[in-house]
Amino acid sequence: MRRLCAHAARAAALCALVGCASTSPRASQRTVDGWLAERLPQHVAWQREAAADSAIEARVSAMLVGELDADTAVAVALLRNPTLRATLEEVGIARADLVQAGLLPNPLLSAASQPGTTTSFLMQGYGITLPFVHLLQRPMRRRIAAEQLRATERRVTAAILSVVEHTRTAHAEARAARELVGLRASIAAATDAAARTAEAMFAAGNIRELDLAAERAMAAQAAADLRLARAHALVARQTLATLMGRARDDSAWTVPDRSPLPNVDSLAFAEMDSLAVRSRLDLAAAAADAEAAARAAGLTRRFALLPDGQLGIEWADEPDGQFLGPALTVPLPIFDQGRPAVAAAQARFRQAVQRHEALRVDVLAEVRALRETLLATRERALRLRREVVPLRTKVVEESQKQFNAMNLSIFTLLLAKQAEIEAGAASVEALRDYWVARARLERAVGGAFTPRAANPSSSSSR
Repeated sequence: MRRLCAHAARAAALCALVGCASTSPRASQRTVDGWLAERLPQHVAWQREAAADSAIEARVSAMLVGELDADTAVAVALLRNPTLRATLEEVGIARADLVQAGLLPNPLLSAASQPGTTTSFLMQGYGITLPFVHLLQRPMRRRIAAEQLRATERRVTAAILSVVEHTRTAHAEARAARELVGLRASIAAATDAAARTAEAMFAAGNIRELDLAAERAMAAQAAADLRLARAHALVARQTLATLMGRARDDSAWTVPDRSPLPNVDSLAFAEMDSLAVRSRLDLAAAAADAEAAARAAGLTRRFALLPDGQLGIEWADEPDGQFLGPALTVPLPIFDQGRPAVAAAQARFRQAVQRHEALRVDVLAEVRALRETLLATRERALRLRREVVPLRTKVVEESQKQFNAMNLSIFTLLLAKQAEIEAGAASVEALRDYWVARARLERAVGGAFTPRAANPSSSSSR
């Protein structure tokens, strides 16, 4: 029993020495999920078993039926986007690196021999050594790996938010492209009708050939614009399907044919700079990278003269008898005293600090630029939808009255109708630009413009 307890104690001591930590990334996944819960209503799918994957595929298939809104498209992308799923594996890799940093290299077994007979060799001695310098470095190596894991967690979360932005942008573009196809079709029909009318009037001798050529040119231009609009709609739809992890587009789902008006709620623009600095996880990841580089520089400097060394025991069979004793192997710092390694480590630390500062400057510049873009596109979209389009509609109504009274020609009426449709197309494009700018600004400040993101937890301190 005492022998069993002794073996158990030695096993426990060895386990503590080499760091028997789990390589499961579940803790990091929960951390990432916590950050996402502050920013998104959707959930991301981590590594899955075959049964769970089949269940999610069934769920995705059910979601991709009928009209697809932006939130549903984001939910599908978080479940199915293959690039994102590959990025999620970075968490598992970083977690495994952390466990690896706590492990010691395997002991080295050496054996020496001397010639015996003509057909055999006699073993003269054995030795087993362990890199004791690595053991001394183990605590700092683990802290460096822990910082790198924290940076990876933040970087992966930022990548998820980037996929959300791209999906919302693609949805807005697909939605606007579909609406533009309808408007371009109306323009093509109107100009084609005008061209046919012009041909009949030219045959009757009521208009000049110049007028006929102008109407035909307008009809041909409208038909070309319609063809291009349909191509853009197909491309936009396929882009959205790709982001949702669909290798092939299908007809089971569609996007709305109308874009919603811009939100007029207060977005607290004055607080967006500080919100971005607090919430941007790629900025927090850069800070963690700098912290890891600082620890690595300290480790390199501390062990500059002793980067490696072996400690163990050796057994030798000598003519005078058998000998057992300690063995030590250390490098002599004659030619390489570690100064280049220290200089490189310090340069990497300064580089990481400057990269963090450069990213902070870029983040603030991006937020300010997107904030102004959002304000401009919102004002333009609202003005077009609430003022320009109704006025163009009024012009068509008045032109119709004048045409009925024979005070205007059919061509003037058709031009008024075409101007109305062009105003509608401009309104659709303005709404698309607003929703694209909003999605990009949400990503730029590190989360959605919701109460959950208004007072985010300090991500950089986790």
